[in-house]
Amino acid sequence: MKQARPGGKERSTRVGVLMNIPALLQAHGVDPQPVFERSGLEMTHFADPDHKISYLKLSYLLAECVEATQCDHFGLLLGRSAEPSHLGIAGYVVRVCADVETALAKLTDYFDLHDEGGEISLCVGPKLTLLGYTVIQPGAKAMDQIHDLTIAFAFGLMRRLCGPAWRPSQVLLSRRRPASTAPYRNLFGSMPQFNAEKSAVAFSSEWLQQPVSSADKLMLRHFELEAAESRRLRHLQLVEALSRQLQLDLLEGVCSAQATARNMGLNRHTLRRRLKAEGTGFRLELDKVRRTLSGQLLEGTNISVAEIAGLMGYSSSSSFIRAFSRWTGRTPNEWRHSRP
Repeated sequence: MKQARPGGKERSTRVGVLMNIPALLQAHGVDPQPVFERSGLEMTHFADPDHKISYLKLSYLLAECVEATQCDHFGLLLGRSAEPSHLGIAGYVVRVCADVETALAKLTDYFDLHDEGGEISLCVGPKLTLLGYTVIQPGAKAMDQIHDLTIAFAFGLMRRLCGPAWRPSQVLLSRRRPASTAPYRNLFGSMPQFNAEKSAVAFSSEWLQQPVSSADKLMLRHFELEAAESRRLRHLQLVEALSRQLQLDLLEGVCSAQATARNMGLNRHTLRRRLKAEGTGFRLELDKVRRTLSGQLLEGTNISVAEIAGLMGYSSSSSFIRAFSRWTGRTPNEWRHSRP
């Protein structure tokens, strides 16, 4: 199946837990080989968890898996089978940290070494903490499956770090409510909130102080040195780093060059100067991120246009509608209704 290539940089992801896809297809009575072929992927590559594949092709593969199995919660099953080690170096770091808060902070630091197409976020409040995931790859398909996969993994990770007594306060999924919700209730122990603005597991902040039973200072130092070397060899360019930060900032209600620059460890004038040297500017990159995020919310949820306008930092729906029409040639509602 030939797929149209969208604009923007095509990101990659390690195979990791995706190596379980062939077995999961077979468990549903489906021959995996034709499914991989239709997605433009070599099934033999999925025997190596460190092999890197296109994030877009991963999304096409998940869409094909749902079509072949007629299982609307395929991503949920895949995420349930995940182990921390499937994340590679990021997963190894998590397992040897002293406590849960340190482990999750390290996960957000090193997650991009595993997955360039999505972003892990950690929002710590006095009573409640949210561990979330946002897709930052433009043009990705099967968004519902990606959100199911990553939040099922996050749920399992917290169980492994905290023990079986851990329970989420709430599970949020940025996807439409599926026809059958029983698999979600069975896994999470309660009904998730569908059509959420972002996908996350919410839990009491008291769990952040929980010691990690497999903590090891020497191994942590070793894995962090490995991570630093990996990052040096795969250094993110400024524009890509800005795109990642803007995704997080918009979802947290931040929409200014000064705040984003501060979150990147820069001052506003330095960020402006470096962006100019790259041939772009803050407003241009902000609009690219707004276009991607708003498109995902229009396609994957029933959130109103007015709510999306607010999330994107617009003071009015009309301002957002004009901007979206300029980006796509269609109004938000026209674009939403045109999606398959």
